[in-house]
Amino acid sequence: MSIIFKTMKKNIFIFIFIFSIFSLFLARAGNDISDFSRLKSNGELPTQLKNRSNSDDPGTKYLFSLAEKGLLLYGNELNKYVENIADILLKNDPKIRKQLNFYIVKSPEVNAVILKNGAVLINIGLLAQITNESELAFILGHEIIHFTEHVKKYENDKTKITSLNNYIAYQQNSREDELEADKLSLERYFIKSPYSLEALNNVFDVLMFGYLPFDEIPFPRTEVETEFFKFPDNYFLQNVKEIRNRNDFIDTLSTHPNIKKRQQFLENFLEKNIDNGKTFVQDEILFIKIKNLARFECINSYLTIHDYDNAIYNIFVLKKQFPNNKFLEIAEAAAYYGFHKHKTNGNISNVLQEYKKVEGEKQQIAYFLQKINKKEANLFAIRKLYDVFQKNKTNKFVEKMIDDCFYDLIKENNMLLTDFSDYAENEIIDTLSVQNQTPDTTEYKDKYSRIKNKKQTFVYPNIKFKTVNYMLVDLKRESLFISLFENSRSKIEDEEQLKIAAVGKPILKKNDKILVWMPTYEAIYSNESNKKPKLNNKVLKSAINKSLKSLKIENEIISENYFDKFNTEKFNQIATIGSWMVDLNQTDFSRMQLYQSQWFNEEMLKSGFQYLNLVTENSEKAKFLTGYKYNIIYRAPLCWPTLPIDLIFFFLPNRDKNINFYLYDIQNREIVVSSNYNTENIDATAYIHKNLYDTYYLIKNGKKIKIK
Repeated sequence: MSIIFKTMKKNIFIFIFIFSIFSLFLARAGNDISDFSRLKSNGELPTQLKNRSNSDDPGTKYLFSLAEKGLLLYGNELNKYVENIADILLKNDPKIRKQLNFYIVKSPEVNAVILKNGAVLINIGLLAQITNESELAFILGHEIIHFTEHVKKYENDKTKITSLNNYIAYQQNSREDELEADKLSLERYFIKSPYSLEALNNVFDVLMFGYLPFDEIPFPRTEVETEFFKFPDNYFLQNVKEIRNRNDFIDTLSTHPNIKKRQQFLENFLEKNIDNGKTFVQDEILFIKIKNLARFECINSYLTIHDYDNAIYNIFVLKKQFPNNKFLEIAEAAAYYGFHKHKTNGNISNVLQEYKKVEGEKQQIAYFLQKINKKEANLFAIRKLYDVFQKNKTNKFVEKMIDDCFYDLIKENNMLLTDFSDYAENEIIDTLSVQNQTPDTTEYKDKYSRIKNKKQTFVYPNIKFKTVNYMLVDLKRESLFISLFENSRSKIEDEEQLKIAAVGKPILKKNDKILVWMPTYEAIYSNESNKKPKLNNKVLKSAINKSLKSLKIENEIISENYFDKFNTEKFNQIATIGSWMVDLNQTDFSRMQLYQSQWFNEEMLKSGFQYLNLVTENSEKAKFLTGYKYNIIYRAPLCWPTLPIDLIFFFLPNRDKNINFYLYDIQNREIVVSSNYNTENIDATAYIHKNLYDTYYLIKNGKKIKIK
């Protein structure tokens, strides 16, 4: 008996050991996204996206607007995971399933929505925050009920909200629909599925606290300080703001009922029904992977829209789970770089939430970022970038960012390496060793020999030194760091000479190709409601096309009809450009390495383009008396023969016309042409188009047109 017992005990031990190893392997498999870069679409192009020009459906147009901004995904792992849940829920309702198309939207907000054309949009923010598969199944069922029960209800609703009471009545209907969607989702789909009711206990917490970061972990000072320098104590909060519970808010002016009402209904439903379901129907490891992929893509989204406090804090959280992850390290350095650029240009209010409005542990980083000055931000970005550069010396994106930081350090902040101490803050310095380190140059016969052979002297702390003067103590000792700094310094010294040398020389080389992105003519009419712009790019596109053709400049123009003939490869190309455009629109200064440029540049060069051209034309009603009409008044007494024609032009309505022209050098990652033309003439089309032609001429030939 004892032998049998020992054998069983040994077998149990072996089983536990093997199971533990297997579980560890699966956990690592779910967490292994070390090669993550960004999410892209895969597979066949959905039917809804195959023909834009022939579609008048507002939902389809909305899908294309998301695609143009690089926000729409189909056919990848996240899409397939969501589609599998829909297949499970709608197993007995194939007719409804065929009407639905599931897309992932690259937005960090916790949300899901269904359009009346059957497009279900799931934000990556939702996938990043849910805690299990059953929660996602319930949310999908909720949206499907909106499609089957509520979309048609409001399809012909032409109600205009003209008063507060009218608005409240309209929103009351919406709240009733939300409660009904919860109820029918449970009764019609969830209870008949293999999913667990008990697993829904936290689903409304996800919706209520989804605006918060991925986790709540204290952000310590050690994340931003070293043994060589410390920031002042007033850069850090002693206590962060408590997270407020919003489950019982007054929902009179909200589209959704408060969380407490929805939670109470769910609890009542749980009490009345037996739960035999599973929390995960698909593999739990797959769920972990999907969640992590969504979280990593949220970081991309935060950095693309320049939401730096959210990016930095969530990267901090993720690095606890994924230490030494290449993507997170580069993203963190890019976040501090981007913040530095906005701080230097004095517009952090656009990229940083007021710390008093921030709740939880993230408030610490929001407060710190508001407290540091532009020099400190510059130097902290340099430290982060240098750390990443040492591990990624061939990464052009990182190289460009650190070079730009050195440029700002020298040009904007007027600092050189001699402005930084060789000793740590508050370090006690031995005066005898200091004397021994002072180089002796008296052995050289003349001053020129002494200058050439003089070694760098040490920089000692003084009473005027602040935190910034200690932020490079460790780095300025390294030869690689010094080399990077000196290379940037040499470029600055050569900058003016290079500008002078480039005058009169063409920008384009032989066989260079330009991609013209979505040329847009925008006419604004003040007599229409909301002054909405009317978009029509046919005339502008024609003018660009004629100019490029006559000058024999290789090009491709992407406009709306481009979507009628593209595939998944081109869809991803459009998404790459669109994401870069969103990134570009967050800044009003040209000297910045955009986060999306690391993929945009590669994609464009692979497609054979050396330059990206952005052209927009705006037309708006001008004041009646313009400079042009004043000229008519002044010359009228002297030019009687032309008076009838002048009178016609005098009483015609005026329109201000303005054209913005940008040319981006993809290889060198910089805007090389930035032009703006405007005129207040009655018909400025010819004038605008002439300037357009002249600009392309200068780009190709490097000199102005000679008028004979």
